[in-house]
Amino acid sequence: GKTAMSSCSACADLIAQKGGTINEAESIRAESSSAVASAQTRIQSATRQTTEALHQTKVSKEKVTRKVAAARHVQKNTTLFATYDKDGDGLLSLEELSAYALGEFSFEIPAENLERIKRQLYDGISGIPLEDFPRAKAVVGIARDEVGGKLKRIRREEQARIDREQAIIRKGIVEERRAALAVTGGVLLEALKALEPKVHTAESQIEEVRRDAEAKGFEMDSLKEAVKSVEAVVQAVSVELAEVLHRIQSLCQEVGEMHELVEIMSPELSTLSNHVDSYNLRLQQVANVAGLTRQQAFQKVLEDHEVLRMEVAATLRVCFEAQCGHADFLFPAVCSDGHQVTEKDITVFLERAQCELDPGKLSKALSTFCENVVPSSSREETYEEATLAPALIDLAKAQTEAEADRIATEKAETSTAGASLAVTGAVEDQAAAEEAKNEAKEEAKEEAKGEVKEEAKDEAGADRQGDPKLLEAATSGADASNVAAAPIEID
Repeated sequence: GKTAMSSCSACADLIAQKGGTINEAESIRAESSSAVASAQTRIQSATRQTTEALHQTKVSKEKVTRKVAAARHVQKNTTLFATYDKDGDGLLSLEELSAYALGEFSFEIPAENLERIKRQLYDGISGIPLEDFPRAKAVVGIARDEVGGKLKRIRREEQARIDREQAIIRKGIVEERRAALAVTGGVLLEALKALEPKVHTAESQIEEVRRDAEAKGFEMDSLKEAVKSVEAVVQAVSVELAEVLHRIQSLCQEVGEMHELVEIMSPELSTLSNHVDSYNLRLQQVANVAGLTRQQAFQKVLEDHEVLRMEVAATLRVCFEAQCGHADFLFPAVCSDGHQVTEKDITVFLERAQCELDPGKLSKALSTFCENVVPSSSREETYEEATLAPALIDLAKAQTEAEADRIATEKAETSTAGASLAVTGAVEDQAAAEEAKNEAKEEAKEEAKGEVKEEAKDEAGADRQGDPKLLEAATSGADASNVAAAPIEID
């Protein structure tokens, strides 16, 4: 059937592909068209017959398959029936049916199911024949399903009971654990509340220190110990707060071990966290204010030292300018041995120049350039060049050189301004001279024109007296010819 169907399809495809070529032969077009039509009819008929044959074959195959399957099923039932028909009477008793269920399915039929099977299948008979064996098999299957359903229900109920018991036990454990953790949380909360007076003390102390510093102008001597005291309090409270925070973190880890406690104890943990954050913020503010106060005090000290240093340097500069007049000779003028400068050298230099300066200011100014403060008992100690006293001298030099540069700059600006004024005056004078020259040229031209007109008038009057038109013509012609012929040049 499949081969015939493939041949029909090949013939139909050939006609479809070669139809155009066949129709090109015009001389035999009628015969070829008739032959093609006849072939198509036969192909369609063969296709239809093949399809019907294939369908019939399929139906027949299905029938044969069902018959074979039924025969095999009957044979299987017959063999199975004969296997459990121990007495060979052609009937399957209730005991033999029980043996079948146990041998085939390892299933022992319960007594209540046996009673129901006996009422349904063995009513008035001692056994069931082969024809009723499928019904007996179905009854055994129903009994198996009922027993299996009962077992599943029992297992389900047992699992539900176990789950309820475990839930009760879990709930008790959670409640017990919650109670213990709640006690721990309460202890931590009390520990945090106990830190409130200490944090408040630190805030009060720093406020008092700040007010005193502002009142006393941020004096370092009185401020240093007060700031250290506040920082010590802040440090101590921070250590205690860190310990409490560590215990809170341990509490959070214990709560996280039981997911039931996370939501239950979330408010308590949030309260503890908020207290810790609040104390940290307040202590940080205290530390920031303390640091700012110390920084302002240091700034005040630096400003005072800078003022003092500038005063000493200015005094040295004045004395030096009065004696030497040039910054390069300041160090040799102060230094006694040419290598080292002592406070005594500077004092002698100032006394020689008759400049008054408080010795305490000089000592303090020199100490600002030291890495270590110079003690009052070692006033005669010498300092290396380019460390202490030379720094003051260098500052005085710089001030002197800056003053000299300023004076030179002012002189240069004055000279530049004078030169600019001179140049401006010269330019203005040149412009005025040019303008005067131009005016002189115009006046000379006008005078020359007037003289030419007068001469022309005199000549015309002598030749042609009494004729105004001729006089005007002669005057005009003479004027034009003379001006054109002899232009006037003005130096």
